[in-house]
Amino acid sequence: MTPRKPPRSQVVECYRDFDARSGSCGHRLGRVELDDCCLNPHYGFKGSDGDCDSCRPASWSEWTAWGPCTASCLEGVRQRRRFCYGLGLCNDTHGPGDLQTKACVEQDCCPVQGGWREWGPWQECSVTCGTGQRIRERHCSMPPPTCGGSCDGPSREVSVCDTERACPVSGGWGQWSRFSECSVTCGIGEQVRTRQCDSPAPRHGGLNCSGEATSTQLCNTRIHCPVDGQWSEWTEWDRCSRIGKNINCKTNSAGTQRRERTCEQQNFGGSPCPGSFVETRICYDIEKCRSE
Repeated sequence: MTPRKPPRSQVVECYRDFDARSGSCGHRLGRVELDDCCLNPHYGFKGSDGDCDSCRPASWSEWTAWGPCTASCLEGVRQRRRFCYGLGLCNDTHGPGDLQTKACVEQDCCPVQGGWREWGPWQECSVTCGTGQRIRERHCSMPPPTCGGSCDGPSREVSVCDTERACPVSGGWGQWSRFSECSVTCGIGEQVRTRQCDSPAPRHGGLNCSGEATSTQLCNTRIHCPVDGQWSEWTEWDRCSRIGKNINCKTNSAGTQRRERTCEQQNFGGSPCPGSFVETRICYDIEKCRSE
């Protein structure tokens, strides 16, 4: 028999619910005498020890799960418990009480640590220029560990190595400049922008920047350029005409001829054609005199 429980006249904290799986109380009702709280067998209470208990007649809880083995190798023990909840005493005349113990073996042998061999030689540097790493290793085999043992400390060491040789740096383009002013003040022209291979600049045999250092685009100021006038070809000379009526034809009477041209293509405020559009010259119409 397992003795427990406070006197029935003791004032306790009374609770509406008791959870037999976890041995916890829920929904506090207030402080009353134990007899008054346990008029309902589903209630729970906490006495002066602060542990939660049930108002039902005393009975054993389920056994807990087995605990871990007390030894990681060779023989140890595991334990599990159960709890007596309720009013009165739990019957356990020939039972195990509230604790069970059984033997356990996690591993048939205990780990034995090994010993390290000497460090191996340093390997080649991980890079051919600049700063890199090199490695050396050792083996846990003097003696080798047994039954899951190991060697204390690292099996690999890493150190910095400097080749004392600068690595090639390939060039990178900087930002484009602004486009230049348009190459013309009227009509269609060009604008140019440039960039420098300086972000970074190539050095130590690195590659130059690939691509063009200049970029061009068309620009149009939307202003038409003035177009100066251009003369067309002269027309043919027209027929010779007599100047006076009393001129002696025997002396080859004089007349005039004229021809014209046109000023073409002048536009958008361009200059007019220089000179005259008509031209006149003296002529001698010998055939006309012969006919008189």
